[in-house]
Amino acid sequence: MRVAGFHALAAAAILFGAAAPAPAFAEGASLYVSPKAFFEPSADGLTFSGVSAGIAADGILGDNGYAFVSAETDVDLSDPALPTGSIELKEAYAELTVGELDLSFGRRILAWGLADGFNPTDNVNARRIGTRTTSTLDERKIPALMLRASYALPGSLGSVEALVMPLPGTNDLPLTVSSATILAGPATILNNFLAEEIPEFSWDGMEYGARAMFYFGGFSCSASWLHAWDRYPDIRYSTTTTGSPPGTTTTNEYTPVHRRVQVFGADAQASLAGFDLRAEGAFFLTGDTDGSDIFTKNHSLQAVAQASRQLFSPWLTIGLGWSPAWVVAWKAPADWTTDEDRANAEEMRKRNGQGYAFENGVSLSLRGNSSDERVSWDAMGLYNVAARDCMTRASVSWSLADGINLKVGGSLYGTAIPDDPDREYGVFGNEAADAGDELFVELRFDF
Repeated sequence: MRVAGFHALAAAAILFGAAAPAPAFAEGASLYVSPKAFFEPSADGLTFSGVSAGIAADGILGDNGYAFVSAETDVDLSDPALPTGSIELKEAYAELTVGELDLSFGRRILAWGLADGFNPTDNVNARRIGTRTTSTLDERKIPALMLRASYALPGSLGSVEALVMPLPGTNDLPLTVSSATILAGPATILNNFLAEEIPEFSWDGMEYGARAMFYFGGFSCSASWLHAWDRYPDIRYSTTTTGSPPGTTTTNEYTPVHRRVQVFGADAQASLAGFDLRAEGAFFLTGDTDGSDIFTKNHSLQAVAQASRQLFSPWLTIGLGWSPAWVVAWKAPADWTTDEDRANAEEMRKRNGQGYAFENGVSLSLRGNSSDERVSWDAMGLYNVAARDCMTRASVSWSLADGINLKVGGSLYGTAIPDDPDREYGVFGNEAADAGDELFVELRFDF
């Protein structure tokens, strides 16, 4: 049984006491219980079969304070002989309002970005990637301990916020430790991929961010900045050679490590002639300023532009999207000068999400609900032009009764080049992702 996040209780309690001269009293509480099952066709079995449950409560602290706390648990019974489970304090924070200024401290989840579904600027919280089965992408976010200040601009013009996160935030990824003999014979080459190194707390390793949001009638926009640890790891490489020719043994070690990045973001949303228009982009500034470091990701730009319109209200809303990505100073493996560099660049191209200098993603989304709002559906397909791979996600939800909902859906991944080694450069078409198709059924009771 894993227990996470309870260190935030004591931290949040400090602000609770400062904000509330009078005792807090409960304003509201909620509870949900959700039996669910996830099935992976390629594995011919259940990846999760069990129950999730959560509880949340909020309360007033004195005259100008507020507190919120929520916790979740998962119990996986897909292997009856070895059941597993986890308990997590998801959010626990207190807010103090002084005029137009809101101050909060504690463990919480934030959402940045105005685009629908794909948000390049939404990097405040790390995520669980391949380590938690969820029916929505937002459920993968990992809460972060933070101090946050938000100021409402005069005349409902918008808001400005700043935040400090003392603990490093990195994505929770599957453990991938391996050893392979690349060349056997008189001269032997071994490639060892070691366990990921997670940054530890340090004063100069804290994360910072700021965002300004503006509203102008039917148009809204924002700009953001985040200085944080890269949510995905780079690689630290070392090589040693022992023995004498021709019987040498060369051992190459690849250790996933996290480095600092800065993310500069901007987004906008507008309504025009019945269309909902959204755009969002983020520039990722890494430590590799000129693209000369094979093992550190290059600077990159990720963006998305979306247009949607409701048809046959409320039955159908259709949306189109374009998501370009550009990697600065990108080099193909063949562009490096030595055999060792070319081999390492080839390996990194498969691992760092920068398989192509320029990528164009195109998407189609469909969503709607019945006139009585008891049934809703959502479907989205994305195709990457350079990588020639795709992803499709769909779900249908039924409100069976008040507080009882049933949801079924799934995610499918694929590639147009199944027999081409280049498929490994794609995010959705590589062999591991293509085998990750998933179907799920989820029943939820809310109290």
